[in-house]
Amino acid sequence: MPHFAYRSRNAGGQLVEGVQEGASAAAVAELLAVRGLVPVAIQETRQPAAARPAGGIALFQPKVGHIDLLLFSRQTPPRTRSHHGQPPVMLRSASA
Repeated sequence: MPHFAYRSRNAGGQLVEGVQEGASAAAVAELLAVRGLVPVAIQETRQPAAARPAGGIALFQPKVGHIDLLLFSRQTPPRTRSHHGQPPVMLRSASA
């Protein structure tokens, strides 16, 4: 689907610029109107290289930071984490 560079004005009259994917310039204009923006100019453009992952797959982009992962793993309840290296299923069968 083509990308369109647009310039529009918001309700406060401030200039807003960006790139939007759409089937046509008219479709992008409708989308901007739904967002409360008044289109000033819309031109078809290439997708920015920074927004396009290489080969269509984002393999090496960080998704979750190590701090977030650490905090998440600390917040999981103890019964879902292993106990002394054994999975919870093994603990239940060993204690029965």
